[in-house]
Amino acid sequence: MVFDLHKAMPFVENTLYGALRRECGPAWDAYVGHRFVRDLAAGTLEKPEFLAWMVQDYLYLVQYTRAYALLVYKSGTIAGMRSAAAIVHGLLTEEMSLHRQLLAAEGIDEAQISRTPETLETLAYGRYILDRAQAGDELREVRLTHREGVVRVIRSGSLLPEPVQR
Repeated sequence: MVFDLHKAMPFVENTLYGALRRECGPAWDAYVGHRFVRDLAAGTLEKPEFLAWMVQDYLYLVQYTRAYALLVYKSGTIAGMRSAAAIVHGLLTEEMSLHRQLLAAEGIDEAQISRTPETLETLAYGRYILDRAQAGDELREVRLTHREGVVRVIRSGSLLPEPVQR
């Protein structure tokens, strides 16, 4: 089944997400059609695979949050700073907290997460986002970072880290 943006979310057509989605073209369909993404959406991933992904996603979120923190600095207006700061706050207090809670319930504490090495894909994508965030202006870099990053992950063919060792 191919995700149809126009049917599922017609309200995003003229948003940044809509533009990013259109620019990815067939790469997006390959991404959402990947076995890992389908199994994740269906809730059928094997637990070790899911937990490994959660740890890597948490490690990625650390870098993603840093990139948005740079956007606070680079924003040309107070309103832009507030918007980026709200995203940083949400990532730190909500998104990352949910990851820690879920992982803790499975016996993986924050210290263990911190000791887990980033996979090559997580490392490359996280540092790529930081590099792009440092290099350019706010709107261009947010847009390019997301589009190019998704395309790079799709093209790498590797969405899956190794299972977490407890």
